[in-house]
Amino acid sequence: MSIFRRTFIYRLKSSLTSARGLISIVIALFLAIVPFIGINAPSAAIPIGWIDEDNSQYSQTLLERVEAIEILSIDEEHEEEKLVAKLQTGQLDGVMKVPAGFEEKLRSGEYEDTLIMMISPYSTAFEIVSESVSRKAMELWVASYTASLAGEIAGREAYDTVMQKTLANNSQPILVLQQLSGNTDVPVDETAPLEEAAYKSLYLLCAFACFYMLAGLVGTDDKSFEQRLLSRSVRIEKYRLALTSADALLLLPCVLPALAGFAAAGRPELIAPYAVLFALYLSAFGGVASLLSKINSRTTLMLTITLIAIINLFLGSMLLDLPAAGFISKASYILPSRWVASEGTLGVWWSMLGIFGCAVFYNTLPFIFRRKKGRVY
Repeated sequence: MSIFRRTFIYRLKSSLTSARGLISIVIALFLAIVPFIGINAPSAAIPIGWIDEDNSQYSQTLLERVEAIEILSIDEEHEEEKLVAKLQTGQLDGVMKVPAGFEEKLRSGEYEDTLIMMISPYSTAFEIVSESVSRKAMELWVASYTASLAGEIAGREAYDTVMQKTLANNSQPILVLQQLSGNTDVPVDETAPLEEAAYKSLYLLCAFACFYMLAGLVGTDDKSFEQRLLSRSVRIEKYRLALTSADALLLLPCVLPALAGFAAAGRPELIAPYAVLFALYLSAFGGVASLLSKINSRTTLMLTITLIAIINLFLGSMLLDLPAAGFISKASYILPSRWVASEGTLGVWWSMLGIFGCAVFYNTLPFIFRRKKGRVY
C-alpha cells in the first residue's frame, strides 16, 4: 500500500506540474463549458404571438395549455399584420398560427402541417418555442387517436369519455410519452436548455476522459521513477492502478460545470448521481488503461485506443441514440458511457449499479491477465 500511495502522489504531482497535465485540465474544462456558451436560457418568458384560424375547442385547449408553459408568454394582439410587424422588429420571437381544420385533422388522426410557426430574423429561441408548442399539440393528437381507438373497441360512450378527458385541462394525461433509448428524454411541460447543455457538457467530458486516461497512461515516460521500484516486489498491475487513480482524481473536478448546469436548470437531484456516475466512469477506464498497458507495440496500442474511444462515444449513446432493443443495444452496456447516458431511462440506481459493475470488471481484468514478470520494468 505504501508503494501505491507514493506512486499515486507522484503521478498527481507530476500531472499538476507538467504541460500534459495542465493542458489536459484546460481542455477538459473548456469542453465542459462550451455547451453553455450562447445558450438560450432566458431569464424572462419568451414572447410569442398567437393566430387562431380554426376557432375550435381544440385550438382553444391548445392555447390554454401553451399559456400554462412558464417559459412562454402570449402577446395579447390578435391581428396578423400587427403580429408580423412585431415579429419583424424583434419584439416577438415567433408567431404560432393554428390553421383552419386543426381540430378536424387531429380528430381524424392526421398530424402533418397542423401548425405553422413564423420566426423572427432576430430570434434565438425558436427551437424552444417550436418544441414547447408542438409537444402540447402532440398531446392532443395522441389523446384524440386514443379516443378513436376506444370508440372502435367499446363504442360511442367510450369515445365520448376519453374525449372529455382530453379536453379537460385539469385532468391527468391519458398517455405518457417516454423515449426508451438514448439521452433525449425531454420534459413535456417545457424545454430546459440549461439541462440539455449540462448533459452535453457531461458527455463531452466523458469522451475526452476516455481518450485522456488511455493515451495518457501509455504515453508516460516516467522511467526514472519506475527504475526506483525495481528493487521492490511491486506488481505492475498495482503500479498502473495507482497511476490511473491519480489521473481520475485530476479529471474529477472538471465535471463541476455540468453539475452546476443541473443546479441552474432546477434539477439539483441530478448532481449527486452524476457526480458518482462520472467518478465510477473514470474508475472503469482506469482499469481499461491498465489492461491496455500490457500491449508492447506502440502502433497497435494507439490503434486500439482510437477504436475504443470511437466505440465508447458512438455505441455509448452519448452522441447517437441507440434502439431500445436488439443485440447492439444489449451489447453496448459493456461500455461505461452507456450507463452514464442511461440514467434518465433506466433510473439512477440501475445506472450506478451497472457502471459500478463495469468499474469492478475492468479493474479486475489486469490482475487476472498478469504478466509472467510481475515487477515494474
